[in-house]
Amino acid sequence: MAEASAILFAIQHAIDLGLHHLQLALDSSILIKALHSEILSKELHGIHHDILHLSVNLDELCFNFILRALTKASDLLDKESLRLVMSSY
Repeated sequence: MAEASAILFAIQHAIDLGLHHLQLALDSSILIKALHSEILSKELHGIHHDILHLSVNLDELCFNFILRALTKASDLLDKESLRLVMSSY
């Protein structure tokens, strides 16, 4: 959920900056498969829908797998962004 929220934020920020091509590195192959799937998972249904809705504003959106050991700093940012999003409700 934290990574999915960070993806949503990254896509929105890229759109706000006027970018048209976005490549994101994720350490969750399960999330990458879920995002490429047309079947929305129960856990990610709402955020997956939002990601799909925003992604139509981009010419290219790619998700690349990267080893978790290389993403410790971004993992902390993902968790913090989720905490901030959840605290705003």
